[in-house]
Amino acid sequence: MENVTRWITRVYSVLRSLLALLSVTVLPIRTTGKTVTRAAHTGYCRTLTTRLAGRIRGCDGQDLRHSSHRASGRSLVITGAVGTGSLSALLPSGVAVCELFADPLHIDLYPQEAAVVAGAVDKRRREFAAVRLCARAALRRIGVTPGPIVPGPKGAPQWPDGVVGSMTHCDGYRAAAVAHRAMFASIGIDAEPHAALPDGVERMTALPEERAALSRLAVTHPRIHWDRLLFSAKESVYKAWFPLTGRWLDFMECVITPDPECHTFTADFTVPGPVVAGERLSRFTGRWHAGGDARHVVTAVTVPWPAGSPGGENRSYENLGAHAPRPHAGRHDHRAGW
Repeated sequence: MENVTRWITRVYSVLRSLLALLSVTVLPIRTTGKTVTRAAHTGYCRTLTTRLAGRIRGCDGQDLRHSSHRASGRSLVITGAVGTGSLSALLPSGVAVCELFADPLHIDLYPQEAAVVAGAVDKRRREFAAVRLCARAALRRIGVTPGPIVPGPKGAPQWPDGVVGSMTHCDGYRAAAVAHRAMFASIGIDAEPHAALPDGVERMTALPEERAALSRLAVTHPRIHWDRLLFSAKESVYKAWFPLTGRWLDFMECVITPDPECHTFTADFTVPGPVVAGERLSRFTGRWHAGGDARHVVTAVTVPWPAGSPGGENRSYENLGAHAPRPHAGRHDHRAGW
């Protein structure tokens, strides 16, 4: 009976998606320029089911014909509903989000970006390009003209002046979130397959108290892969942390406490936190979603400016120049989705 119910649910989901496609505008894409991101994730399996090809959600109906990309042999389907994707619901007003569930056949790169992945395999180039496509669409939503988005000295994306943002990608899912720096000090997002972590990874990424909490949550809320959710939350925290500090944050240097009822989490730092507008932060807060289809986990962190602060000051790592601290020697780059 359970298999029959699952089959009926899947058929209903497909029919609903097809009906949605009939109600949106299909926009032909032209070439005007050239899109990528940073080095490879160290290989924690990322296996999301590919959804409707070329579909971007949450782009406010933006006409992307003048964006720097090209869909070869097909068009992109742009939906205008804000907040239709799981990520949109996790972020506050003022943050623009675009999500892509399958890649166009071809996306051109700006020369500066193409040079970053000149020696990369095709899969990596497609990930880089697709997430940049999302980023450009999100930038247009906040009124910013997009251009090349290249990695900085430590791999983090260099956003246009006055913008904060984050990107994530895994198989079948790419997304970007951006906002004006005057509204938020930093943003971090991450998506992971909703499946248990590979053997041994939890012990390398979770503190003893976190593992104890995960064991309890696995009993009270068994439908959620809490080890994967915790891993994703730490990724989002790191992506929000790094632009504010220029410092590495090890998995063991923050304690994640998920709330299974409110779908939120806290991240308490065990090392000195970032200083934002003169105030040192010891905690980030975030939100999470484990989709009803159980295919992926998405987490998001926004760092607001402290009350009364002017905000807007460009405190990004790229502006720290020669004074920027370096990650500890010997640590490999495990952070994904830059």
